[in-house]
Amino acid sequence: MLIAEEKLEAIFEHARKAYPHECLGFLVGRFSGEGEVKDVRPARNLMEGTHDRYEMDPQDYLRLEEEIAGSGLEIVGFYHSHPDGQPCPSSFDLERAWEEYFYLIVSVRGGEEVEARLWRMERGGGGFREEEMNVGQS
Repeated sequence: MLIAEEKLEAIFEHARKAYPHECLGFLVGRFSGEGEVKDVRPARNLMEGTHDRYEMDPQDYLRLEEEIAGSGLEIVGFYHSHPDGQPCPSSFDLERAWEEYFYLIVSVRGGEEVEARLWRMERGGGGFREEEMNVGQS
């Protein structure tokens, strides 16, 4: 997956501001080739105030889908933070993941991002596999 450095920094900023709670948002781009993130959009956490859970507002998803319709872009995945945790999918993440979508998870400790890793949910409930994340210029 290719992601511009400025888009990754926007995710980090969102994670820092949300700390010690989880943040979440959308990865917007294209699935073709290795995949590409062209934009990131924060989403509202319906479980706001929790430090290890998130619930996306379905209306945020529908609004974004409508906004990008006809642009050639699509929602290719989601990002969220793990405050004081590892950037690896939890069992909670596994229960809620959608097949073939990308999941970028940011580890945040003491209000600063530590590491980001990219995962993709395999078809048929095979679990997550780690994907290569290539950070470049926009």
